[in-house]
Amino acid sequence: MSELDILYQDTITLFNRYIFEDETIWWMPTVLTGVHFVLDRAKVISTYGEQSTDNVMLHIRYKGGRYSPVIQGKKYLLPKEYRKLDPASTKSHITFAFGDDFDFLVNGQWPELKNIDGNIDDDVYMNYGGFFNYMNRNYDHVFAITGVSKYDLLPHFRITAR
Repeated sequence: MSELDILYQDTITLFNRYIFEDETIWWMPTVLTGVHFVLDRAKVISTYGEQSTDNVMLHIRYKGGRYSPVIQGKKYLLPKEYRKLDPASTKSHITFAFGDDFDFLVNGQWPELKNIDGNIDDDVYMNYGGFFNYMNRNYDHVFAITGVSKYDLLPHFRITAR
């Protein structure tokens, strides 16, 4: 075990947004273990300044090199490249999108994941304004991704979320 392994002991559930041509939205869940989840507003402010609205920093290690990162067996793609995939290919890929079509994460393994067979149709949760709003209303520690940085010296992504 390396010294860094002590930090990377958390689990999150990532939900990647996939938008079909007809504007239908599906959420593609992935459980990521061995991540470093920092739920510390003071730490975020000390890193990004008082203007930051983020609440969380997340560090996710990758393998595969600078130009072809792989995170726990899934190939990382930039968000626009991820959106070009056919739905079946999303199971072997991952992205971290922010902005209007943001992805989101939940601290820990989402307990309902065991009841989900495949991907989550946003339309099923329209009474809540969509799946993200449902999650935010019913679960603690649900965070929309607001920024992503990739580091190559110690290969990892640093993700901010609120």
